[in-house]
Amino acid sequence: MTLAQALSAAQQRLKSASDAEILVSAAFEAATGRRLTYSELQMEGETAWPEVSRQILDQWLPKREAGVPVQHLTGEQTFLDHRYKVGPQVLIPRQETEVLVSVLTEELQRNGMPSLGWEFGLGSGVISI
Repeated sequence: MTLAQALSAAQQRLKSASDAEILVSAAFEAATGRRLTYSELQMEGETAWPEVSRQILDQWLPKREAGVPVQHLTGEQTFLDHRYKVGPQVLIPRQETEVLVSVLTEELQRNGMPSLGWEFGLGSGVISI
């Protein structure tokens, strides 16, 4: 099986191209240590799909179909270009929070960073980090 075939099968099963891309890339990384970007997933379709990756993806697909978040399956979420470990006990950082943190950081830099700050809605802690 090739990378393109694995990606196509995952997309058909999940009906979500982005979920399939994330899971295929993460399964490939688990087997090879190499994270594939979206472009690499498309351009390197003839790359052999490792058996370990198949086994991992075979475990993840039914869980995703049952509603388990992608981030809980892969164990990570990217937030402001940093990868964080997440799991069922951790709130998943959302893209809206990235926008909030970016706007707030720009505003604080424009007005001088305070020496003290407040943290609220702690969740996963990525805002503080």
